[in-house]
Amino acid sequence: MVIHLEEFLSCRSVGKVKKLLKIIQRSYTPEAAEQIQQHVKERYSGIDGLAKISANQVVRFTEEVNNIEHDIEVWKSQRARFKKSEKGWEHYNENLKKSREILKDAKSSLCSVKREFNNHMRDKAFFEKLLSEIFS
Repeated sequence: MVIHLEEFLSCRSVGKVKKLLKIIQRSYTPEAAEQIQQHVKERYSGIDGLAKISANQVVRFTEEVNNIEHDIEVWKSQRARFKKSEKGWEHYNENLKKSREILKDAKSSLCSVKREFNNHMRDKAFFEKLLSEIFS
């Protein structure tokens, strides 16, 4: 029997893991259950480092988004000093457009990193549950 363990564990279902372990215990290779337990322990021990990296990235991107939003407010206030037909208004408007594009990219990166951090936290909780309920 071939088990794609990473994909299987990504569903985060304790019930499915219990069923798999019952099937493995009845099979010709019951030692596979120990391998699964070892894999879960290894993943659990490595999640803290990954979560810490993701948390640092969340902080960094949050600061970046705040700085870009501040820049946008500065460009708006500078642009407001001029009339729409003047050259100064066009200059600040171009800078404002560029800053808004940069902000859009930074917010999407922030969202992605937050999602990654949340996934690490869910994985950690799932692996804790597996280790305490099933593999104890």
